[in-house]
Formats: sequence, C-alpha cells, structure tokens
Amino acid sequence: MCSSPKSTGTVRRSRVKGVFEDMDPSTRASFVAKANAAQERRSELKNATAKRNQMNASKSHSKKAATKNKPPIKENILLSFLHRMGYAV
Repeated sequence: MCSSPKSTGTVRRSRVKGVFEDMDPSTRASFVAKANAAQERRSELKNATAKRNQMNASKSHSKKAATKNKPPIKENILLSFLHRMGYAV
C-alpha cells in the first residue's frame, strides 16, 4: 500500500519553523500591530495616489476643453502699441 500522509491519516508538519514560533506573545503582538499599521499606511497612500491621479486627469481634461474655446492670441502687445503710435514694424 501507499504510505502517503493522506492514506495513513497523519498530518505532515513543515520542516521550516514559522516566523512566530520563537517569539513570546507580547513580542508577537507588537510585531503584528506594527505590520498592520504599515499595511494600513500603504493602503492609504495607494488610495491617495489613485485619487490624485484621477483629479489630475480630470483637470487636464478640463484644461484641454478650455484651451480649445479660447480665441487665438493676437500679436504681441508691444508691437500693437508701437503700431498705434505710428511706428512701422
């Protein structure tokens, strides 16, 4: 017969120790709290970045629409002033 763990009903244990096996409960709790806080900061930064990118995209879209509606800029103001004064430019 086969002697696999499934057929014998035994549970295979990992040969590698887990991260928390050698830690006492207070150290483990502080480690988990710090890890959770770091994960929360990362998710907040990710959300803020996504929101900022969305706002920038909408701003650039509105800027493009505004520039299309502007009348073309006439010649330089100084040149038009000199032209009115009678100087040939």
